[in-house]
Amino acid sequence: MAPRLLAHTRTTGYRHDSIPAGIAALRTLGDFEVHATEDPAALEQRLDTCAAVVFLSTSGEILTPAVRERLAA
Repeated sequence: MAPRLLAHTRTTGYRHDSIPAGIAALRTLGDFEVHATEDPAALEQRLDTCAAVVFLSTSGEILTPAVRERLAA
């Protein structure tokens, strides 16, 4: 099974038009599965199943305190 990459694209401010193209580009870069989400709850649930997280063109306050804590651990 290929490693999983989580692309988090949540925005609470300006939303970049390039986000769909960025997700498509990530999917062509390597031998890994890309899971894209804007949902902070989905981000928290998938942290344990992904090898890496990419914050792709996010803006504003995008993380819950629980996700911040898990990422810092």
